This record gives sequence, structure tokens and C-alpha cells, in this order.
Amino acid sequence: MNLSQDELNALVKSRKPFDDVSEKEGMLTAEEIDILGEIGNISMGAVATTMYSLLDRRVEITTPRVRVFDVKDVLAIYNRPFVVATIEYIEGITGNNLLVLKIEDAALITDLLMGGEGVFEEPVELNEMHLSAMSEIMNQMMGASSTSLSELLHTSINISPPTSTKVDANFDVTTLLGNVEMVTKISFDMEIEGLLKSELIQLTPYEESRRFAKQFMDAGSVVEMPSYEKSNNAASPSPSSAASAGRLVDVHPMQFQAFDNPGTTGEQKGIDLVYNIPLQVTVELGKTKKEINEILKFNAGTVIMLDKVAGDPVEIVVNGKLIARGEVVVIDENYGVRITDIINL
Repeated sequence: MNLSQDELNALVKSRKPFDDVSEKEGMLTAEEIDILGEIGNISMGAVATTMYSLLDRRVEITTPRVRVFDVKDVLAIYNRPFVVATIEYIEGITGNNLLVLKIEDAALITDLLMGGEGVFEEPVELNEMHLSAMSEIMNQMMGASSTSLSELLHTSINISPPTSTKVDANFDVTTLLGNVEMVTKISFDMEIEGLLKSELIQLTPYEESRRFAKQFMDAGSVVEMPSYEKSNNAASPSPSSAASAGRLVDVHPMQFQAFDNPGTTGEQKGIDLVYNIPLQVTVELGKTKKEINEILKFNAGTVIMLDKVAGDPVEIVVNGKLIARGEVVVIDENYGVRITDIINL
């Protein structure tokens, strides 16, 4: 059968991407999608802050997209090899999840972690040292995430030490997920300042993800959010906050004060929903870079020279973003910082 060019073009346009074809729609309720997306938002905020402190680069992780796939299809479209970090919850909540990174991204991150400039050679070869470094950074990242989730659930949450695995053409990734048929996939856009724009993927067995969402709903710890657009170009969700323990907050579209009527204050109350979200505030005295052999020589009494001159203002960073500068002060027996300059965001 011969098709004209117009018929071929129409056929190509009618085909959906593989991601859409294999997606199992309707397996999660809108409420479950919103809660899993918001949990991912909160967790990845803590992860971005941790990566910033480890890699000395601004890190942004945004736009969660929540979907369900058959386990045999979920990673079929990704070029192998890639790196998978396996994390298991051992206290507070149950289950496990996987974090998936492209092998090039893993090489860049481990090079930064080991004091490099995020440069690697093609083809990428990850050795045991690289995988060990990835396991350590995942341990730090997911540890920070667990702390954030602990505050939401008002209970202690702990994870087992993550293990990193290089998945090549002959590796059956389904063995890392156990005997399950479907998984919930949460995808995040990840950007490392000046070096990388990529995707971070979190995989959880489908039934565990539903149980996870129910646990948060029962605790009344998560505010419902507007549903995420189910497409490859899903828009960023609006901010939300943790509700009071034991109940869910009544959710409605946020109303802001009208610009043409600055005296109206009733519409402003919607913004109060975000006031109780915890943010990590860090004061940076200075930075420096050392090679591993120098760090191994550290002992009590070692003096480390920083990149700041005595008297220079310190930097005040909130969730990995520089917002102000100030000077160090002493309040009774505690250190503090007096803000001298606000950064225009």
C-alpha cells in the first residue's frame, strides 16, 4: 500500500509519544496525584538544598509530573546505561523507591562532589568509586527529604543506606522493584547552575505509592493542590503548605489583593496558607575547594583558609538561593547575623 506524503504526515501526527501510550491512566485519583506531587515538591526542595551544599552550585528541582506505568515499560524509552539509586524506608513509613539518573548526569555530579568542575569524557565509564559517591550523595539527599517528611507526619522517618547500580543493556531493572506489575513515576526537571538541565525520576511500586498518599491524607498533613496537567509539558503547581495535624485544609483557588484597590485586605488571606512552610536558612562564612588528599590530612588544629577577607559580609541563603548579606554578631552566647543588604530577586 502506497501512502501520499499528506497521509504519512497525518499518520505521524496521530501517533502519541511512547510515554503517553504506555501510561496507565485513571489508576490514581486526582487527590492522590496532587498529594504525591506535593510530597515530591517538599522532598525535592530539601534535596536541592542538600545538593547545593555538597556541590557548591545552585540546584533547582521543579515541576513534578505524576503518572502510572507498567513496570516493563516505565524505563523502556531511556537510553542505557543509566544509574539507579535504591532507597528503602525502615521507620515511620513503609516501602521503597528508586531514583533514576542518566549516566552522564551521574558522572557530572560525582565529578563535582570530588572537587572537579563537572567535566567528564565520552564514553562515560563509572567505576566503583563513582557509584559509591553517588550512593553517598543520595544518602544525604534522601536523608534531608526524610527530615522534611518527618515534620509533615509528626513522626520519625528513617531510610536504609542507598545503593547505586549501573543499569546496562543486560540488566533487568524490574528486579530492583520487587514482584510488582505497575509503578508510580514522578518526574522532576533538574537544573545545576551553568552545567546541567535534565530530569530526575522517582519510581515507587504503585500500591506503595497509594498507601503512601493515604498515610498523608490520614495524618491531615498535606494540602490539596490543583491537579497537574497530564502532559510532557506539565505546568508548575502553585505553592501550598502543611495543614494542621489531624485534618485537611479546605482548598480553594488562591485570591490575591487587587492592584487597583490596595486598601482591600480581605482577599489577601489566601497567601497565609504558605506562611508555615519550613525553609532552610544557611549563613555562609566562606568557601574553599580542597583535593581529597588534602582533606584526608585534616586533623584537630588544621586551619582552612576561605575565599572571604576578614570583615567581608556573610551570605544568607534560603533553600539554596542567595537572598541577603549581613555581618556576624554575638547575641548573649550565640552567634547571629545582622542583615545589611537584601538581594533583588
